[in-house]
Amino acid sequence: MAELGLPRAAVCSLVDEHLPAGLRCSPEAKECVRSCLEEVLQMLTAQANDASMKEKKNTISERHVHQAVEELGLAERLPSLAAMCSAEVPPRKKKKISSS
Repeated sequence: MAELGLPRAAVCSLVDEHLPAGLRCSPEAKECVRSCLEEVLQMLTAQANDASMKEKKNTISERHVHQAVEELGLAERLPSLAAMCSAEVPPRKKKKISSS
């Protein structure tokens, strides 16, 4: 089975968005960034999953993600993470149940 990964186009767009004006990034460097992002995401998810399992929870919560960030030595990123998490999340659309 093929391994899923982050979409190349999305990662390339993000890299381009965050580069200073006039600076370019080679396709090889963008692929390297994508690989690094996938690795960090995998480590973060595994740590958050461990935290939720220790609490005998079936769902990873924001608290578990924050704990994982700290355990991975990225505590200095917590203020910006908290700001992103507190941003209003649009409500999910409810699925229509067809009555037959």
